[in-house]
Amino acid sequence: MKSATSTSRANTVSLDDPSTRQPKYMTFLLAAAETRKRDLLRAKERMLQKEREAEGEEFKGKESFVTGAYKAQQEEMKKLEEEEAKKEEEERKRSKGLSGLYRGLLERGEKAHERAVEAAKEAAAVGEGEGEGECEEREEERKEKKKALPAHVEVNDEGVVVDKRQLLSGGLNLLSAPSATKKPTSAQQPSHSSVNSSARDYQGKNKAEMDRRSRQTRMLEEQLAATQKRTREEEEARAKELIERQVKRGKTEGELMGAKERYLARKKAKEEEERKAKEGGGRV
Repeated sequence: MKSATSTSRANTVSLDDPSTRQPKYMTFLLAAAETRKRDLLRAKERMLQKEREAEGEEFKGKESFVTGAYKAQQEEMKKLEEEEAKKEEEERKRSKGLSGLYRGLLERGEKAHERAVEAAKEAAAVGEGEGEGECEEREEERKEKKKALPAHVEVNDEGVVVDKRQLLSGGLNLLSAPSATKKPTSAQQPSHSSVNSSARDYQGKNKAEMDRRSRQTRMLEEQLAATQKRTREEEEARAKELIERQVKRGKTEGELMGAKERYLARKKAKEEEERKAKEGGGRV
């Protein structure tokens, strides 16, 4: 008894332990992240393919440098595409299997419905043949009952006493006319709308998922194209600004060199004049 109690207590502790509990929606989050990663890789690959096609024959025949990371990325992309193709094939097979199942159920339901309709028709035909004889028997029975009743008792067409207070003697057993045979209602007939609805819902969900993935891939391609265009424009703007700075700097340096040369020339001319003046004064 003690061992069983300790075992149940240990199980309770292990269930309440936060380290043993798993996140509730972590599996779905990881699957969604993997799908986004795959779509992003596919969009990048398509963008590179479009750029190669746009370049055309410009780099044809030239040696290309491919890194190991790019090769690993290509292999991973190929593996993901194969897994996705396999999954889509399984989905198509499952869809065909479900369609066949629903079709079989629908056909069986239609056959059962046809059999029910035929049985109802046969019952109606037999009832019409028997109805004439029954009507004659009922008519004879009503006449006999009416003769057996007192003259002051009123009887309707069905042989039922209109006012039972007119019956003075007890124990009179009057049978009411048998009710007509009930026809099968539409609720008893097999319904096929649920089968068709289930098949349409499954196919609609599958197509909606594929359309959503295609839209997401196109959106990623557009975002990558816009990002690359913005990056090119920023690089071109920076290059243009750098060139303008260099041109301006070269012009400023040229002006400074010219001013320096003119200053040195004036200084040299002045020194030459002073030297000549000194030489002339010494001769006098």
